[in-house]
Amino acid sequence: MADAQLLEDYLKKTGKTKTHIAKVMKISRPYMYKLLANPQLCTVGQAEMICKELDIKKKSDRDNIFLP
Repeated sequence: MADAQLLEDYLKKTGKTKTHIAKVMKISRPYMYKLLANPQLCTVGQAEMICKELDIKKKSDRDNIFLP
């Protein structure tokens, strides 16, 4: 199961806001909140953008966040 809490931890660690991530990804804030609540809904491209913005480099963390 996707680990939305781990994604939230990365947001806090980097200090970036959900609004900032939504702007970078060129998506609406409500859609960003939907993706963060249920990260396995992200496309591969969206997951890559989030990982880049939040500096998620560990494969195990990426898998835990985005794979069901």
